[in-house]
Parts: sequence; C-alpha cells; structure tokens
Amino acid sequence: MSADPSEAAALISPISESKNLTNKDHTYDTFSKPSVDGSVNQEDDSKILSSSGQHYVVYTRRWYILLVYASMAFLQAAGWNTWGPIADTAKPVLNWTDADIALLTNMGCITYVLSAFVFAWLLDKKGLRTTLLICSTLLMIGLVIRCFPVQVEYAKLTMNIGALLIGFSAPGINAAPPLVSAVWFPQYQRTTSTAIMASSAYLGVAGSFLIGPLIVTDITNTSGSRILPFNESYSDYDGEDIDPVIRSNHLREINTLLYIECAVGVFFCLLIWAYFPAKPPSPPSASAHVERQDFMRGAATLSRSSAFWMPALAYACSIGVYNVWTTQFDTIFQHLVGVGQNDAGWIGFYSNLAGVIASLIFARVVDYLGGQMKKVLIGITVAAIICLIWFLLICLEIISFNLVSLYISCVVSSLLLNSTVPIYFEVTVEGVYPVAEGITTGVLTWLLNVVGLFFLFVLMIPDVGISWMNWTTLGAVVFTLPCLFLYKERYNRSLQDTQIDEGIDNQSLPSQRE
Repeated sequence: MSADPSEAAALISPISESKNLTNKDHTYDTFSKPSVDGSVNQEDDSKILSSSGQHYVVYTRRWYILLVYASMAFLQAAGWNTWGPIADTAKPVLNWTDADIALLTNMGCITYVLSAFVFAWLLDKKGLRTTLLICSTLLMIGLVIRCFPVQVEYAKLTMNIGALLIGFSAPGINAAPPLVSAVWFPQYQRTTSTAIMASSAYLGVAGSFLIGPLIVTDITNTSGSRILPFNESYSDYDGEDIDPVIRSNHLREINTLLYIECAVGVFFCLLIWAYFPAKPPSPPSASAHVERQDFMRGAATLSRSSAFWMPALAYACSIGVYNVWTTQFDTIFQHLVGVGQNDAGWIGFYSNLAGVIASLIFARVVDYLGGQMKKVLIGITVAAIICLIWFLLICLEIISFNLVSLYISCVVSSLLLNSTVPIYFEVTVEGVYPVAEGITTGVLTWLLNVVGLFFLFVLMIPDVGISWMNWTTLGAVVFTLPCLFLYKERYNRSLQDTQIDEGIDNQSLPSQRE
C-alpha cells in the first residue's frame, strides 16, 4: 500500500520550520521496508529524493533500534547504581563500609577510563552491531556473576567482579547515541533521538533509586522503627551482631533485586543477538553516508580543536561530578534528621526522572530552533547553579531544613543539568565533524568518567567527611560557564547536509585544525 505523499512530506516538515536550515523542495515516493533477512515485506518507510538525486531513506524500524538501545542503556545504568540506593541495608547485612559501596560505584569509572578508547575504536571500525553485541554480553555476564550463591564473606568478591564487567560494558553503550542518531535518523530528529537514548541511562539510575528501596527494605529495630545511620543503635548492626532472621530476610531481598536485573539483562542480550543491524540499507541524510575521518586522524583532530575542548570540559566537569554526587544521596543525607534510605531513593528517582523529561523537551526545542545550543546551555547552567546554592544552604542549615525544599532543590537541579547531556553530545559532534561520532562521544564520556573517578577516590579516603561533596559539585557547575562563553558555536554537520543537498562541494567545510 502506497504511503500518502502528505504523510511523507510531514516527515521533513520540521526542516522547513528550522530557522537555521535552508528551505528546499524535495520529491517523495514510498519505499518498502526490508525484513530481518533483507526481503521486502512492508511499505511503511519513506524515501526522500534530494535535488542532487540522492535517495535518503527514513526507516520506521529506527524506533525499534532506539528502543532496544535505550533498554540496554537503562539496564546498564541501573546495574551500575545497584548499591547506592540500598546502602543503609547492604552495609550492615553484608558487613560492608562506605568505602566498599564507593568502590562498587567507582568500578564503573575505573573500567570506563581503561576501556573507553578501545570501544571508541570498535564503534569506528566495526560499527554498532559488533560493539553492542560485545557490550550486551559483558553486561549479561556481570549480572549473572552477581547472582552466584556464595557465603556472605565472599559476596564482596563476586559483586566486585560483576561490577567490573558491568563497567566494561558501559563505554560502547554510552558513546553510541550520536552515532545511532547519525546512522538511523534524519537531520531534524537527531538531537531528539540522541536525547531519548542518552536519557535512558539517567532513567536507569532513577529506576534503581525506585526499585532498589522497594525490594530491599530498611532494617528495623524490635519496635518496628527503621534504623538510620545517625541513630546510635545503627552502630550495633554489623555483619556479626545482626539478628540471623533479619539478616536472612534482607539477604533474600538483595538477591531478589539481583535476580530481576539478571533476568532482564539476559533477555535484552538475546534480543540484540537476534536483530540489531549496524546501519540501514540506505542513509537517512546526506551526512550519514559521508566517510568520516579514521580513528587516529579523528583523535588527532580532537586533541587540537577548541571546538571539542570547550564543550568537553564543560560537560565532563559539571556532569561528571554531578552524576557521582547523586549516587551518594543516601550518604549525603545522613546528617539530615528524617531523611533515610527511602527518602533518598525517592529523591534520586524523581531527580533523574525529571532530568529525562527535561532533556527530551530541551532537545526538541533545539531541533526546532536548528541550533542555538550555546545559549540554551548557558541559560540552563545558570539556573542549575541557583538550585545547587539553594541545596547547599539547606544542608548548612542557613535555610531552615524542610523536606519539601530538599526535594525541590534536588529535583530541579537534576532536571536542569541532566537535560544538557544530549545537547553537549550534539554540539560537540557538530563542531568537530567530520570526526566520527563514536570517537567524539567516546572521548567525551571518557573525560566524564575521569572526573568521576577522582571524585570517588576522594570519597574512599577514611574520615574525609561529607560537606566537601556539595561544595565540589557547585564549583564544578560554576566552572562550566567560562568554558561555554569561550566556545565558538559551529554546526559543520548540519551545514554538510545542506551543502550536499544543494550540490556544493564539501571541501568548503571549515578546517578543524586549530
């Protein structure tokens, strides 16, 4: 059945609405959708015929690719942040310390720093399918190892091995969103699709804050009151003194959480093995089929390009510190009376969920504007600084403590900062094009994890305290502003799409040698 030409035209209507993109005439016809084996079985994709005679095909199955990828990113993030939301229970039940919880979180940063460039190379040389097959398999094995039935004294070993493999699965997953968008999505949907995929990791962290405390409950005393870290009775709950029945019940809850994450991991790993192509048969845009710089040349270009370093430093410092800071909510809130594991979990959940929603909204705005990313980032950052100052004043008791105020300050700051992630991805990829998207985002996320690694290493120092985390987070976000003001905004990839469509030689692109 042929598609209505008006429906096909609707697919590119945002292009003509975009203020920074050239409005052109196109012709459209229908294109049949290949099945898994490549045969034609549906007619629900649209082919765009540019004035230069090149066919750009927008496949409906791009949404399936996005959904599967987003699910893997969700699960990887939830697996990485398993222990922070249930720390109040895990520490006495498993006889762990704050340093043990921090090490499990830090495994993600350590493995990322060690392997990010390997996975960036894989994305560049082997493509999406091979990279995500490796990552999904590593993630599945890591989740399975955490479910091994071992004695409590050996649980720390299996959990760290599992965390190690879960961490190694992250670079290929986290660096892929702009590449998936470039390969599968048309120009006017790239920022939005990147936002959906990048936000799925934050949704996974949000889910871990919700699901973890719902399954793994707080430890209670004989009167039924929950035990909080600032209560004197909390010191009596260690691996030796805890009542065997209470301990057994909470161990069962922890195992249930691990089994659920493992089952979901196995399912999505098999789904990727079954079908996840490296790219569509035909490109969705002009820039999608333009050959990128090879890995070494692309890395050299990034190393000397201010178009990369200014947004990269802003992203790595602000989001790198903020991401790790939110995983420590349970520890940070210990001194605030009435804020325990359950409230910390809800604050973490609402904070990350708000960030996911906001990132989709701001990404759609950026897609509609056809640019203006620098102004959007500066506005969001200033608002986030105000929210973090509010939070800091609450913790310092300069402002009277109020649970509602704590919720609002955390949720709004997360809403603002997490919404910048897909914009940072896209503005950096645009500025350094034709460097391959996998290389650019691989280095971006590597820098983010280097920052997070230093933050968590400080946290592992005995008696280092808590208040420094809040001040460091505020300082990191403030540092973002001079980087953004110094950044010279450019949209090389969007310009490439427009110029090729007009038949202009792509050699007119600005040089990246700076």
